[in-house]
Amino acid sequence: MARAHRTGKKYEKKKIKTALKMNKTEKIYPFLKNRTIEKESLKLLNAYEIKAGKKMTPPIPVFEIIEYLGYDIDFRKEDIYKNKNILGGLNIAEKTVSINENLNHQEGRMNFTAAHETGHIILHVPGYSEKNGEDELKILCRKDVGFQGDKKDPQEWQADKFAAFLLMPTAIVKRAFFRVRKRP
Repeated sequence: MARAHRTGKKYEKKKIKTALKMNKTEKIYPFLKNRTIEKESLKLLNAYEIKAGKKMTPPIPVFEIIEYLGYDIDFRKEDIYKNKNILGGLNIAEKTVSINENLNHQEGRMNFTAAHETGHIILHVPGYSEKNGEDELKILCRKDVGFQGDKKDPQEWQADKFAAFLLMPTAIVKRAFFRVRKRP
């Protein structure tokens, strides 16, 4: 049995109506290619290198970078941070990155969470501020709603990619790989 192809004015009106409805209820972020996300992380690293006056080498000082961006860091375990699944959050209005204090004994996860929130600062705060105005600048936080079944919201996977590129820049990883790889 052949399916009807969805075209025509009725379908287009429904499509536009749905898109408008989504724009009112969801915060939609533009699709960013991996290459774009990596370039943004490298721009930040280069700017921080100039400010620090030294070449960046691992481990990347992600907490210093957050402070360089003008944000404070707050380790918390009250309120929403009693939930161990809430790893970090970003209060845009107060320019504060909050990290769940329960991560103190998991340095890698804590650094990744801080780098993830840095990704939100670089990739999402400018657009979020423009679209939502001053009243909506309370908190942008990684919550369970960031996951829909087996899919993450775009802003969450973009921040994850940014964190990976920030903590492990491709050029540094490649140099390390080829240094230890046995050549034929």
